[in-house]
Amino acid sequence: MPHLRGRVTSVTWRDDFTGETVARIAPEGANPKKLSYAFWGSFVMGFSTGECLTLYGDWHQHPQFGKVFKVTNIQRHPPTTREGEIQYLAGTIVGLSKKKAAELIEWAGSLDNLIRICKEQPGRLEEVLPRARKLRARLRNAHWDRHDVDIDAFVSLQSAGLRITQIQQLARFFGASALRRIAQTSPYDFCQVPKVGFASAERVARFYAKQQGRPIDLFNEERLVYGLCDVVARERIHGHVCVTHERLIQEGLRHLQLPRTRESVTKLQQALDTALKRRLLVKDFDQYYTRGMYRAEVDVAIRIGKLMVSGVRPLHGTQTSIRRSLQDSGLSEEQMDAVVLMSTSPVSLLVGGPGRGKTRTLKTFVDLLEKARKNFLLLAPTGKAAKRLSEMTGRPAYTIHKACSLDREEDVHSKRFGRKIHRKEKLSADVVIVDEASMVDLVLMFELLRRIRIGKTALILVGDPDQLPPVSAGQVLIDMLAAGTIPTARLTQVFRQAGDSPIIDGADAINSGKVPTFQSKGYDVRLFDPMAAKSHPGRHSLESAYDYEVRTILNWLRQAILRYARDLGLDPVRDIQVYAPQRTGALGLQVLNQLLQDLLNPATSRTNVAGLKIADGFAVRVGDKVIQTRNNYRLRYATASQKTLQAGRTKRPLSELPDSVINEHVAVMNGQIGIVRRVDAVRSEIEVAFEDMPEPVIYLRSDEWRDLAPAYAMSIHRAQGSETPYAFIVLHDLMNPRLLTRPLLYTAWTRAKQGVAVFAPSPALAKAVENTEGVRRNSNLDKRLKQATASPARRKIIVSA
Repeated sequence: MPHLRGRVTSVTWRDDFTGETVARIAPEGANPKKLSYAFWGSFVMGFSTGECLTLYGDWHQHPQFGKVFKVTNIQRHPPTTREGEIQYLAGTIVGLSKKKAAELIEWAGSLDNLIRICKEQPGRLEEVLPRARKLRARLRNAHWDRHDVDIDAFVSLQSAGLRITQIQQLARFFGASALRRIAQTSPYDFCQVPKVGFASAERVARFYAKQQGRPIDLFNEERLVYGLCDVVARERIHGHVCVTHERLIQEGLRHLQLPRTRESVTKLQQALDTALKRRLLVKDFDQYYTRGMYRAEVDVAIRIGKLMVSGVRPLHGTQTSIRRSLQDSGLSEEQMDAVVLMSTSPVSLLVGGPGRGKTRTLKTFVDLLEKARKNFLLLAPTGKAAKRLSEMTGRPAYTIHKACSLDREEDVHSKRFGRKIHRKEKLSADVVIVDEASMVDLVLMFELLRRIRIGKTALILVGDPDQLPPVSAGQVLIDMLAAGTIPTARLTQVFRQAGDSPIIDGADAINSGKVPTFQSKGYDVRLFDPMAAKSHPGRHSLESAYDYEVRTILNWLRQAILRYARDLGLDPVRDIQVYAPQRTGALGLQVLNQLLQDLLNPATSRTNVAGLKIADGFAVRVGDKVIQTRNNYRLRYATASQKTLQAGRTKRPLSELPDSVINEHVAVMNGQIGIVRRVDAVRSEIEVAFEDMPEPVIYLRSDEWRDLAPAYAMSIHRAQGSETPYAFIVLHDLMNPRLLTRPLLYTAWTRAKQGVAVFAPSPALAKAVENTEGVRRNSNLDKRLKQATASPARRKIIVSA
């Protein structure tokens, strides 16, 4: 079989997700500048320069790299020459020069002796590297058993459905040489490794059971233990922080595919006891938590309790003096009471529905803080909500992620969860104000409260508890209201449009479980009901009726957008926003965005028809409306990037420039909406002009522009925290019942400032108003808050626990 043997000289390209790699290899002793070969394959562990390999395969013509040696099997072995040992060591350890590598090998006597010292006696490294703490750590933690890697085991794990990144983590955790044994004998041990959950371990177990010609052991103790842990963790998908015993057992039987017998229930109960003993799960209030969610819930309650008794006052002065200063503000009595409450309480809540004056009340309070020279911080859960808060108050506002230095959603929910907070990371503000607090989940509140200085900072939460609960687990604002122990100002008087707004009336009707009333004509509130059409086939033929209703809704949506724009002088892209609850389906976001793109931005030579595909496979064109779906703090202004090129530093495409060259970074936050100004399919570059940005922002790489999604139609969850002149809501009673709920309809309805149009059969509207599923989530934060804010003696017991 054709083979190559030699030393890796360079790695040309590698995809860390798939493991696909192109590198060069030179025979040992040969000059790599004169003799080297390119090879190509999919490798889990990757390579270090200087590593010695024997490659088996055949020659192949690669479409991009030309003639390469396509590898089908690989054998790693240690270097055989001193020069090879030096290059291997310098290539394996980041930051280690060849000179220092030679000194280390000389000190140890050989590379094998150095590896043995790093594994067995790492303390001896201080003799030769007394001041290089990071270098000692890299030597101590390096994967020295790479030459013992079982390639077949890696291939088998890939075949079982594990990702390259997961296999790499398993190799680091257990050691590469032990993977085959663990995968065959105890695959559920893989659940101990971060980002390798029960589903992956189950796939491995079934793969090897099939290979060995035996059925999988459904009652394996480790399978039951980690399966129950997975059931509790998966409750976060439905927004629950914890799970009851009855639901845990029922979901465990279903999730683990066990027969519904008394024996199965007994086995599950034994596995549950084992999980509790091993602290994989925590039981409290007769419900079961993962350790992380339990810690978050307890910590939030304790910190709120400590803030309540801290004695901090946002403003000095008596209630009478504060009220006197508000006499000429034009506020109602209810609003003045709210300002006084926020001014004198260390923790307070300001709640109310749309049009109730929360904006004016909050702005007046911020004016008082500024007049008193207090240092305050305005926060919101999303970039869109932060932008709106900044526009309302006239002061800068930030996302909670930005203020807490949580660059990505993964920083909240995985690797940085609960890490130790340095004192410099504490928020240096006298008052922290969080708007749209109904969107804040338990873990995000946990991270925020850890950064608030108890005894020096006051906390104010503002929101509408009737809106959709957070996307992630928990319902912090609702639980705080349910506890009844936190000072709360609830605004009830309607101010928008002098209290005579059909939008407000409709929102109140939805909240009370009634279908809102619609005008027969006009543009304030309209219902487009396909069932009211004379040509409707009726419910005797469900399939034909559904097809008719879908076609009618889509046709009416096109006509209404054009009619509203013509009659009211609107820009249909900026002034009309379409909302739908689900992404897929005949009336899902994918279909609606494609339809609206063809209607509002048809393909022409100007719009770059052969555009790049962003989220949901949407081929973006110049002029398209797009939304950022993830916080990104390292994007760039397009003009700054162009100036860098014009300065003559390089003539390479922007996508090939390192971040150090394009040093003008700008943050684009989740929820910000913009218009595409340029699409370069050759260089994979997209320019987007955002409303609040002075210049267009350029997206240079696929991992950047794939965070963009079409925004002609958007999900109602993503719309929280934003407003639009006209809201068009698309619903159907055959949609997922979990997505057709009263909070969802209420949230979409209250996004509108001037008009609402609902495109839905009347049964769908009635179903959404009646369905309150998901409004109440499994959580015990309200009970913990009652305890933490109770009498001092009882509070002492809770805090010590």
